[in-house]
Amino acid sequence: MENENKKLFMLAGERCPQCKEHLTPADLENFPRCPYCDHLFPNGDELEDFILKPALNRWIQHTCQQFPK
Repeated sequence: MENENKKLFMLAGERCPQCKEHLTPADLENFPRCPYCDHLFPNGDELEDFILKPALNRWIQHTCQQFPK
């Protein structure tokens, strides 16, 4: 079942697989459930990556500007 939920989240991208609402990393940062329909997302690498991606992108951009090649 967990593997199936992970596959659904991956296919949905940035949308809840149950209610199809658009999700942001802030929506899932503190709670592993969809704020619209209470769908439980499985803990895993994909959920962590989705939450951390904006912070990592800002850090990479800042570092590249600070230390150009």
